[in-house]
Amino acid sequence: MIPPRRAGQRPHFIEVQDKVDTPTETGFTSQWVTVAAAWASIEPAASTERVVASTTQAPATHLVTLDYDARIKATHSVLFGTRRLHIVGPPQNVDERNVTLVLPCEERAA
Repeated sequence: MIPPRRAGQRPHFIEVQDKVDTPTETGFTSQWVTVAAAWASIEPAASTERVVASTTQAPATHLVTLDYDARIKATHSVLFGTRRLHIVGPPQNVDERNVTLVLPCEERAA
């Protein structure tokens, strides 16, 4: 359930998730588990193209800004609606004040 948004709060509701491997009878299965949920701002940072396995990919790169949360790690991803943004660098604790966190993210094709 999404908590109500207060006036002046960041406009997008996100979930920060971790990929967890669970043992099964035939091996392991992976699933995304929510670590944190928050209101955030999401801004495009850059658009670049790259060639991977002879195909051109143009990932959309974003900066996700939210209230500081020490549980968030670079190995997590951000679920924004139906879109998944992968954290591609260390979370940035703005001014080292434990108030605002900026996540450098990349949206990848499925």
